[in-house]
Amino acid sequence: MENEQTGELETCKTRLAFYKKIIEKYEEFINSSEEKTIPELKLMISDSDETIAQFKKEILGQLGVQEASYSYERDFLKYAERTYSLVQSFHPVHSDISVSFWLSYRDTAELKAADSFDKVLFLCSLLLAGGCKNAKIRVLEMEGGFKHPVLIFFFAEKQYLFDPSQECSAFTFQGPLEEILLTFTYEGRKFVKSLYEFNREDYFEFE
Repeated sequence: MENEQTGELETCKTRLAFYKKIIEKYEEFINSSEEKTIPELKLMISDSDETIAQFKKEILGQLGVQEASYSYERDFLKYAERTYSLVQSFHPVHSDISVSFWLSYRDTAELKAADSFDKVLFLCSLLLAGGCKNAKIRVLEMEGGFKHPVLIFFFAEKQYLFDPSQECSAFTFQGPLEEILLTFTYEGRKFVKSLYEFNREDYFEFE
């Protein structure tokens, strides 16, 4: 039994190494094909995507809320919290190859896995589907030049920052955004500056 498991493990390792070689061989082509213009990046946020619509329906069902009776003012924070927990539960993807690619929402849902950028895209689309039109993805520069995306939004005159790539509760980061960022860290790296932010309607670069 142990020998069989060892053999299966070695087979998996060989396959992974083989797939990695194939991906690396076509790395330049994949990267150029996956590049997104600013308009394309904005359009990736979609509340009309079939997968997003299905997840919204399931989340509202878990909350015991019918879509027809959903009230943004009454139900949104509960919806946002449940949505955050869902996206946070996706297994993290940390690729050790330098290939950039985007997963569709359907792919993310099927794999139940995503990198930090795919997570905030999924989250932003779900919040938009829940009526939060001011939700935006903000890309931060952390120590060492590391780029990390988070989601920010306003509700009832309060600011929130959601980071589904961290093991923290939905409402850990709330209050004045600039104060949040002063102490914000990710994987031991401190916040340096904001680079840009966007949603389906707007795009803004920080100087």
